[in-house]
Amino acid sequence: MTESATHRVVVIGGGPAAHRFVEAMCTRDTTGTSITVLADEPHLPYDRVALSKALTGDVDLTLGDRGLWDHPAVT
Repeated sequence: MTESATHRVVVIGGGPAAHRFVEAMCTRDTTGTSITVLADEPHLPYDRVALSKALTGDVDLTLGDRGLWDHPAVT
């Protein structure tokens, strides 16, 4: 979190809803905002519906652009 963050948003969970919420927040002006995602899983949010496809080969199920999680407001 930046020293100047005046708004702190905590997202509990790392599923598709968390991904959509963080994605929507990052399309707005995040100046002064810190977004923290707390999740049990060590990887980025993924498409749980298509999880069975991963059993048939090397499939990237990550939702959206991985760069979203490098946004300066997101931890």
